[in-house]
Amino acid sequence: MHIAIAGNIAAGKSTLTRLLCQELGCEPAYEPVAENPFLSSFYQRDARWSFHTQTTFLSLRAAQHLQIQTRDDLVIQDRSIYEDAEVFAWAQHELGYMSADEYATYRRLYAVLAALLEPPSLLVHLYAPVETLRQRLDRRARAIEATVTDAYLGQLNGAYRRWADSFGLCPVLEVRADCLDIDDHAALAALAAQIRTVAC
Repeated sequence: MHIAIAGNIAAGKSTLTRLLCQELGCEPAYEPVAENPFLSSFYQRDARWSFHTQTTFLSLRAAQHLQIQTRDDLVIQDRSIYEDAEVFAWAQHELGYMSADEYATYRRLYAVLAALLEPPSLLVHLYAPVETLRQRLDRRARAIEATVTDAYLGQLNGAYRRWADSFGLCPVLEVRADCLDIDDHAALAALAAQIRTVAC
């Protein structure tokens, strides 16, 4: 069984993935950020690397998704291939970082890959307002994320809302990251039980 955790930058996807895996006794599949050689250049606001960055993430996540679907056990995935296309690539095109031809090429490739994938059993949309995302970004202080603006986070939040509300390949469970106390074991256990119920 495959559960995907979707959400904006600093929403808490990796943390929730880790804690849910501990609670449910399953395996995590974390976002392959370190495997993308173009991400650092793109985060330096060099638009030339937008297409390279997004197609690399697309290929990495497609490979991860295909590997997950060969397994019989429960796997929780930190970010899905669907939001790569419907949120991040869309935003890059809207901002003018990805040309019309590049975006069309990306969308054709995404359509082929998505058609080959079995949808997850459940998509968990982890939502947080921009204020919460900014606090978390400032707290973790990663150099690579220093250029992430509140306006960009807001744009991504809007894209996530539109996409999650229309996603029809599997059930979608929204979790408010700013209301979830990850140190409250009872709350985490209740969420894990809810996820298992909805996914099954």
